[in-house]
Amino acid sequence: MPGFTEKSILLMDINSHIHRAYHGALRQELEKRPGAYHNGKPVYAIKEALRLIENDIRYLGVSVDYIACILDSEAKNFRYDIYPEYKANRPPSDAEFNFMRNCIFKLLFLKGYFLLREDGVEADDVIAAMALQAQAIGLNVYISTGDKDFYQLIGRGLSVYNGKLRKHFTAETVKEKFNIEPHQMLDYLTLCGDEPDNIIGVPKCGAKTAAALLANHTLDQLLDDPTLLEGIKFTNRPVITDYIREQAESLRFMRDLMDLRKPHWPIRDDIALVSMIKRAPDTEAINRAFATLGLRP
Repeated sequence: MPGFTEKSILLMDINSHIHRAYHGALRQELEKRPGAYHNGKPVYAIKEALRLIENDIRYLGVSVDYIACILDSEAKNFRYDIYPEYKANRPPSDAEFNFMRNCIFKLLFLKGYFLLREDGVEADDVIAAMALQAQAIGLNVYISTGDKDFYQLIGRGLSVYNGKLRKHFTAETVKEKFNIEPHQMLDYLTLCGDEPDNIIGVPKCGAKTAAALLANHTLDQLLDDPTLLEGIKFTNRPVITDYIREQAESLRFMRDLMDLRKPHWPIRDDIALVSMIKRAPDTEAINRAFATLGLRP
């Protein structure tokens, strides 16, 4: 990715948008309405997912030079190899979700967006690697996602846009919401745990307690010397102190699973910024694709 100055890139975690559309459709029982299926195939979340993705681009509030839409691989990544319980709290994707996800991916391509899906690599790692490299070469970086894991990357010229909240998360807003700095987010999530990813945190350690523990010490310092906890005021002291003292290795392991600053994915040499300039949509192909699905563009 050769560098440019005073330019910007938007990295879209479209898994986030597709899941929002799909689960929102199920809550509204759209799958039970007329037109939910066409020729036996589900289509009820496709247009909403596309709307969410393009709304985030529209409501971002800034003009970007490069856009990349990144999707999870269907194959499991290295985290499942070292932690088989990773994301065990989430139900497996069903056939209907997978069908619509692939349709959305194809339609985004026809609409002119650069798409990236790396086999056996989690979208989080692809986005993180691209974001950090883009930041390093001087681009302004925007990550569109509802996943707070990405807050750990926030820094100079790099922010996270949550389309559901219509809010940019910067160092200031992270501080305001969590009472920590972005570089502390990884330690914070390790202490609190992350239920969607089945990351086991410290029992009885909530958001306020985690922020209090990190106010003057890093997680490593607390794990290396639990006596530091004696100088901190927090609730549930016996449970939290015992866990930190006894489960230091487990907590470091959980933190490593969530660490997006590590190079888990080397950016391919054939990925260039110029390919992320949005192309003109192929209107005829889009119309045909929608007609095949029994939908209107």
